[in-house]
Amino acid sequence: MRALKIASAAIVAVIVVIALLMMIGIPSGFMTQAIQDRVERETGYRLVVSGATRLGIWPTLNVTLHDISVQDPKARNSDSHLTIESVQADLSLRSALSGHPHVSELVMTKPVLYVPLRRVRDARVDNSAKPATTTGDSAANDFTIDRAKVIDGAVVFANLRDRFEKRIDGINADVMIGADQRITFTGNARSGERPLKFDVKAELPAGSMERRNIPVELMLNSPGLADGSLSAKAQLRANGAVL
Repeated sequence: MRALKIASAAIVAVIVVIALLMMIGIPSGFMTQAIQDRVERETGYRLVVSGATRLGIWPTLNVTLHDISVQDPKARNSDSHLTIESVQADLSLRSALSGHPHVSELVMTKPVLYVPLRRVRDARVDNSAKPATTTGDSAANDFTIDRAKVIDGAVVFANLRDRFEKRIDGINADVMIGADQRITFTGNARSGERPLKFDVKAELPAGSMERRNIPVELMLNSPGLADGSLSAKAQLRANGAVL
């Protein structure tokens, strides 16, 4: 969910300047800076766009960001961070110009989340992310996504002291977000040579998720499990960068 939230904030920033781009034109550097400023203000994370930022109009209006990295600016080191090869959003021109952008599909290609193991994680990182401001919550309410896709993603768990690394690769997933705030997250991945299939359902609260309970249902299938499958129910709560 962190990657989706950051990607959404980035796309919101792009949409804010689309109308100006169409009317008077704005250098790409200005647009990239607007994206970076908006993400840090909304999420507390620093975003760097090293590649091109492109706008397309066929077959629908679309925005694509390339070579993205995201990190907590308060972290003592760079062990915990997120990189994304590209993010593309498809949306209607009418919704973009109305100030209430509606994204039909958000695609994240090759996102990689680096997660240090708890015993080497800086304790300050856990609560360093800023909660969204009132302005950010308002913006989120004006911004909707129907579907998100993850293509060839990965999560890397590491302990630098012991030179230990564990990866989950080949994450391909579909995220469907209903008007009733219900989310379904389905897909497959692999851990080493072991294939994984997952199906997650969650119901998001209206408005900010900070310190709010989020009911979640999980189904996991893998040949390595005792009976091939695992199911669970949980109540999640977000507190800054901690879930």
